[in-house]
Amino acid sequence: MADDVEIVVCGATGQDLIRVIADENNDPINISTATVRLQCRSGDIVKTLDVAGAILDGPAGKATWVGIGNETTFIHQVNDLGALPFATFTCQVKVTLAGEVLFSPEFLVRWTARVQA
Repeated sequence: MADDVEIVVCGATGQDLIRVIADENNDPINISTATVRLQCRSGDIVKTLDVAGAILDGPAGKATWVGIGNETTFIHQVNDLGALPFATFTCQVKVTLAGEVLFSPEFLVRWTARVQA
């Protein structure tokens, strides 16, 4: 798993998550006809995610989740984080392509509470 962490602020609907789906040689897989789902779990809170994404650039293997900070679809600051300043999730992309199911390597996404004015 990569050491870098994608930081997402709860409520930041202008932020998108983009992932490149690649093979074992790190070459992009053409996902033009695929479906993609972001699947995440956390040891910080009791919540899992399984959210459909969109194909951004199929031949380049790019999938996207628009508005990753959307509290209705993803992580809600009050209902999910509560008093926690953040929750880190281990995620992967599930790709269904021509009847096959592939999974991306795992990566980390940290949803953080927005600062109250």
